[in-house]
This record gives sequence, C-alpha cells and structure tokens, in this order.
Amino acid sequence: MKKIKILSSLMSIIIMLAVITSFSSAVSALDDDAEIATWKGFRKAAVSFTFDMGAPSHISTVAPLFDEYGYKASFYLVADLSPDWKNFQKLADNGHEIGSNSKTYPADMSGEEKSSKEAIEKKISSKYGCITLAYPNGNVPADTSAVKANYIAARTRTGSVIVHKGPSDWTRVPSYLTGAEGTIKTSNDFVQKIQSTVNINGWVVFDSYGISQQNNGPASYSPTALNAIEGALSWTKDNDKDVWVAPLCEVAMYLKERKASKIVKTKEGQSSVTYSLTHEIADDICRYDYPLSIRCPLPTGWNDVYVTQGKNVLDSKIVNGMVWFDAVPNGGDIVVDKAGAIDPTVKLSQDVFEYDGTVKTPSVTVKNGNTVLKKGTDYTVTYDDGRIEPGTYNVKVTLIGSFSGSKTVSFTIKKSASLKLDKTSASVVCGNTLTLKAALTGSADAVSWKSSDTKTATVDSKGKITAKMAGKVT
Repeated sequence: MKKIKILSSLMSIIIMLAVITSFSSAVSALDDDAEIATWKGFRKAAVSFTFDMGAPSHISTVAPLFDEYGYKASFYLVADLSPDWKNFQKLADNGHEIGSNSKTYPADMSGEEKSSKEAIEKKISSKYGCITLAYPNGNVPADTSAVKANYIAARTRTGSVIVHKGPSDWTRVPSYLTGAEGTIKTSNDFVQKIQSTVNINGWVVFDSYGISQQNNGPASYSPTALNAIEGALSWTKDNDKDVWVAPLCEVAMYLKERKASKIVKTKEGQSSVTYSLTHEIADDICRYDYPLSIRCPLPTGWNDVYVTQGKNVLDSKIVNGMVWFDAVPNGGDIVVDKAGAIDPTVKLSQDVFEYDGTVKTPSVTVKNGNTVLKKGTDYTVTYDDGRIEPGTYNVKVTLIGSFSGSKTVSFTIKKSASLKLDKTSASVVCGNTLTLKAALTGSADAVSWKSSDTKTATVDSKGKITAKMAGKVT
C-alpha cells in the first residue's frame, strides 16, 4: 500500500512539472523585456455591445449615443429583412461593426452562413468586412464547420463572462441578453456585470435587440431602455483606464493575435532599440492586423523617445520608465529611438486677424536653427478650439520623430470699433423730441453726443434730441 502511495505522489510531481514546463515555454516566446497587453491599452477588461436584426432605432438612437461617448458597437443584420443599407453603411464608415445575423432569420442559421455574409458584403463596405456572426435566437447549428469557414467568431446567448484567454470555442462566444426578456435590464445591471469582468480581467458581451419606445422594425423582442445603455457607457467612460469598449470583431482579433504573437528584440544600439512583432494566423477570412498594445523598458537616461514601425510614426507615451505604444503584427520593424530635445523657432503666417465671423487657422513654420522641419514627420500642430470671436488663441507645436519638446505661440483676433445709428436722417417739429439709438461694437468706450448747432437742436448724454428752430443740424 505504501508503494502505491509513493508512486501516486511521484506521478503527481511529474505531471505538475510537465505543466510548469509547458507554461514556461509559452512565456519564453515573448522577449523578456517587452510585454503585450492582455487588453488594449493595458486595461483590465474588454466589453462589446452588440445589436441584432438591424432595427431603425439602432441608426437613429443607438449609434449616435455610442458616437457621443467615443465608442463603437457591433450591429448584426438580417440581409433579407431589407435593413436601411445606406445608413448602416454610414455606421460602418464611422467605425461600427456590421456583421451577419443570417439571411432570412431561420431557426439556427444552418445553411446561411456563407450566403448571408456575401449578401451583407455586397451592400456594406467596411475595413474588416463581415467577419463575425450572431446566431438567430442564439441557436447554434449542430455542424459549425461553415461558421468556421466564414467567420472568426460567432456569438451565442449563453450568459457568461469570457476569461482573458478567450472562449474555448470561437463558434460559441457567450453573451448576456439585455432588456425586458434578459437578465441585464438597468444601468446597474450593466455596471455590475462589467465590474465583475474587470475583477477577472475578462471580456463580456451584451446582446440587445430594439430600444424601448423606439421604432424597432423587426427587432421588437426584449426592448432595452436607452438610458440603461447610456448609464453603462457613462460608467465605462469614467473608468476608461480599466475598461476597453470595442466591437466584437476587434476584441476577437486582438485576443487571437495576442495569443499567437511574439515580440522579440532584434537589435540594440546606443540610440535605438529594434523589435519584431509577428504571428502566423492570417487566413482568407481575416488579415489579423489589429494593433496590439506593447510596452518596453527604456535604457537609463532615455527621457524621451519616438517610435516608428515601417514608415509610420506611432503614438507613444512613457510610463514609469517604459514606453507604451500600439503596433501591428507583421507590420515591419518597430524602432524605439532616443529623441533629442530642441528649442524650435516657431513662426505663424499671421499674428493678428481682423474679426469677420470665420475660424482663423494660421499656418506654421518650424525651424531647428536654419533647418525647416516637416509637419507630420518632425512635428504636429494643435490649435485652441473656437478661434472665431475676438481674443487671443494658442497654437502648440509638439515635436516628434527625431526631436522632442514642444512650443506654444499665440495669435490675436481683433474687432475694429463700429458705430451704427438707428437713423441717418429725420425731421422733427420744433418743440418736439427724438431719441437716437447708437450701437457700438468692438470697443469698450462710451458714446458721447454733440450738436453742430445748439440753436437749431440740442442733444443730451443719452441721444435725446430737442428741436429748437427750423434748420438743419448734425
């Protein structure tokens, strides 16, 4: 009996060592000084809002609400239900996802995987195409081979939060039904579910149909209150550092790329470090070229850097001695260069403008010594908002590329004084009075009044004229 126990313990140890070895091997695929974020921007969770059946309310109220908060959603269309193709194209142009909800809305989608995709892509042109699917009524067909052949992910309606590794089966991405028939009805319901997702560094997907008291067309099932969705968006906006809100296709791409990618340092010099970010999962459905969030430690003394990938300058920031940026897998070498701080000369095309009710945007010339720098390559320009009314406005030049630093200059909009009277001529009977009204703009001065002939007429400090005798007076 003792020998059996000892053998069992040894087997457990061997199994445990095998697991640890496998895990260590997976981690070593990444360079030990560069990290790929679990979620975009090194956030703690991902959230996708999806809407089925192409309701008119999705165009009139839902998409504008998401745009207001700076987020994008996924809209799944039933091709043969005559959705408003023109306006859904506008949603796609604005960054929202347009996916398939079937061709005729059958019981379980079986047989319409390819035909619905083709019908939607014939009508809707978008960056990634129709690459995700929402099953009608959440029903998954017995054979999902056609789903795998046409889509990178397919959404069901089995309510659960997805762990950061992704669903075990990409043809069965779980979601929570919202609205009258679902478990997510109020803003608090949305927020609680998102908070629980943050706690496990996971991904949650919400499945909605029509909007309460709106024109929902065929999507009348389980209407969701618009203010419940808005409450969720408001909360996520306040917690943006922790929560990434994105269409289902983008989160699916990010997750698959992150699991398949490796980042390796390929070169290191005194003033630059080069990395390679690659994967081998591109296929006929998707290029898998969604940017991944990366952070790399900086050598000692590098207080500012610029990051490029191929010919593109990447937005970057330094946090606690590490540079953060987003880069595309297989998009070329990523080069982190030490930036040199300079004090540029900045000259505006015009320093003073006359007010005319139009926006003023002076052009900028930036020099480093006698060298003229190139906009977009060496610097970017930002202007104060407005720039219409009289006042002083700032123009900020931020150096990029081989340079670092910034400089702010200003220009002025002035409004010349203008004086207008409500009358330019009038006749007044002797003994009667007339009050003129003067409109003064562009000056804080006061209006004063004077008569050219006080025997003919007098005027007081408020423009009141009293006629004295016949004649003409100014």
